[in-house]
Amino acid sequence: MHGLEATENRQRVGLFALVPSILRRFRLIPAEVLASAGLQPGDLDDPEGTIPYRNVAALAGFNFVCEILGTHQVIDLEVLLCRPEPRSLAPYHEAFGANLRFNAEQTAVVMPRTWLDKPVPGADPARRTALQGLVRSFWGVGDLDIVTQVRRAVRICLVRGHVSAPVVARELGLGGRTLQRRLNESGLGFQDVLDQTRCEYAKQMLANTRLGIAEIANIVGFKDHSILTRSFTRWVGVTPSGWRAHLPN
Repeated sequence: MHGLEATENRQRVGLFALVPSILRRFRLIPAEVLASAGLQPGDLDDPEGTIPYRNVAALAGFNFVCEILGTHQVIDLEVLLCRPEPRSLAPYHEAFGANLRFNAEQTAVVMPRTWLDKPVPGADPARRTALQGLVRSFWGVGDLDIVTQVRRAVRICLVRGHVSAPVVARELGLGGRTLQRRLNESGLGFQDVLDQTRCEYAKQMLANTRLGIAEIANIVGFKDHSILTRSFTRWVGVTPSGWRAHLPN
C-alpha cells in the first residue's frame, strides 16, 4: 500500500519534510553530513560524479530522527529512498543500515509507532521555548503563500492515499469556503493546484525511480494508468513514458 503506513504499529516520517530547509537555513555542508556517517563525498555519488541532494537530505534526516529518538537501533528502522537502486549498496547499508527500499514513492523512514511516545533525551522545557523563538526568527520572512501551502498539503494527502478539497482544507485548518476564496484570490482553483502537484510528483518518480506507470498513477491518486497518461499528456504535451525516455541517462 502506498502512502502512510496503514498498520497500527508502524509510523512513516517523510525525511524531505524535515531536511531541505534545515540544510539551507543552517548552512549544513553536504560533505560534513556524509562525514558524520563515516562516508567520503564520493561514496553516495551518482554515475555523473555528483553528490545527489536527495541522498544527502535523506542521510541528514535519518541522523536527525535517530538523534531525536535517542536510539541507535537502526535494525528497527526501514529507510525508503525515492531513487533507483545504486550500483553499489555498501555505502547505503553503512549509512542507513540493512533495511533499505529503493524505488519508493517517498523518501522516508518507517519506525515502530511506540517510539513516538518515547521522551526526548535531554529534553529541557526552557531550552525548547528559546529554540522555538529562534526558529520563528528564521522564518521571519513571512507566511507561505496559500498556493505553496496547498501544494504541500496535497503532497501529504497524496502520500496518505486520499486527497480532496475538504481534506486539504482540514489539513490547513481552514474552512472549505475560506480555502476556495483564498485560492481564487491567487488566480487558481483547487483543481489547478492539484494538477500542478500531481504533475510534479509524477515527474519526480519518473525521473528518480523505476516505478511503472501504473504504480505512479496509483501514488498520485489515479485509479487507472490511462487517466495519468491522458492527464500527463495534457499537462506536459507528451506521455509519461515519452517524457521518461527523453531524460538524460
